[in-house]
Amino acid sequence: MHHSRWTRRLALPGLFASLLIIIASWSAAGVDAVSYGSPAPSASPTATPVPSSLQLGAGTSATLGSYLTGPSGLTLYTLSSDPAGGSACTGSCLSFWPPLLVAPGGAVTGPSGATGTLSTFTRADTGANQVTYDGRPLYYFAHDTSAGQTNGQGIKALGGIWQVAALSGAPSGVQLGVATSATLGSYLTGPSGHALYTLSSDSTAAPACNGPCLANWPPLLVAPGGSVTGAAGATGTFGTFVRADGTTQVTYDGHPVYYFAHDTAAGQTNGEGIAALGGVWHVALAAAVVPTGTPSASPSASSSLPPTSTAGGQANGGPGGVLPLLVLILGLGAVSIVAGTVLSTAARRR
Repeated sequence: MHHSRWTRRLALPGLFASLLIIIASWSAAGVDAVSYGSPAPSASPTATPVPSSLQLGAGTSATLGSYLTGPSGLTLYTLSSDPAGGSACTGSCLSFWPPLLVAPGGAVTGPSGATGTLSTFTRADTGANQVTYDGRPLYYFAHDTSAGQTNGQGIKALGGIWQVAALSGAPSGVQLGVATSATLGSYLTGPSGHALYTLSSDSTAAPACNGPCLANWPPLLVAPGGSVTGAAGATGTFGTFVRADGTTQVTYDGHPVYYFAHDTAAGQTNGEGIAALGGVWHVALAAAVVPTGTPSASPSASSSLPPTSTAGGQANGGPGGVLPLLVLILGLGAVSIVAGTVLSTAARRR
C-alpha cells in the first residue's frame, strides 16, 4: 500500500506538469512577433524639437545601391504594408522605427539624384508631420547607430517588409523585356528580368491587391508622368494609373502589373495560376492572352515572404513549429503513467 501511494505521488504530478508545459508551449507558439534582439535605444535619430526644414542625403551600398539618408547620415526606410496616407507602425513600433518628422509647412529637400517625390502627411496617432517618398512614409531604424548601416533591410513585420528607401524612388522610365517558358510561351519581364503578373479580378478603378497583398505582389511603378516602353513582340497596350497611395503603377491591357515576391531569380514563374482575391494570378503574356488551366493551390497568395536572414531581427513561428515538441511531451507523460501503473501493480502483489 505504501508503494502504491508513493508511485501515484510520482506519476500524477509528472502528468500534471506535462500538461502545463503543453499549454504554455501552445500559447507561446501562437504569438507572431518580431524580436530585434535587444531593447530599443532610448535616444532616437529624430531631432528635438521637430525641424522646420530638412535636407536629406544619400548613402550607397554594394548590394542595395543608392538610398536616402536623414540629415545625420542615418539610413531611411519604408514599410511595404503602410496604408495610403497613414502608418501601420504605431505605439511601441515607433521606438524601433522612429518616423522622419518635419514641422507643418516645413520644406523637405532631397539629395542630388533623388527622382522620387517628397511630401508629408499628418499622423493620426500623434498629430506629427511625417515625411513621405513617392507616397511611402519614411523612418529610421533604431539599431542603425552610425551612417552607412542598413540593419533594418529585409525585416518582415506588420504584414510587410522594411526596405531602405531607394534613392531613385520609382524610375522615370521603364523598359520591359520578354522571356520564354516552355509551358507558358512568351511573357513580359521587368527591367531586372523578373516575370510580371496580372490578376484577373483586378482593375485600375478598384485595385484588388492592397496592404499586405503588396508585400507578396510588389507593383511595377514608374514616376508620375514617366514612360513605359513595351518589349518587342508585346501586342498589348501599356499605360499607367495612380494608386490610392499616390504611386503610379504600370498597366497592360488595363490590368495593373505586379512582380511576385517568391520569384527570386529571372526565369521563375512561381506565381502562375495562384487563385486569390476573387481571381487568378497569371504571368503577363506578351500576346496579352490570359491562359486557361486549373489554379494552383500552393503557394497561397496570402503566404508569407520567403524567410529572410537579417542582422536586425527575426519572425517567430506559429503553432505548427512546436508540433514535434508536443508529441515528445505527450509521449513522456504517457510513459510516466505506464511506469506508475507498473510500479503500483508490483507493490500490491508484494
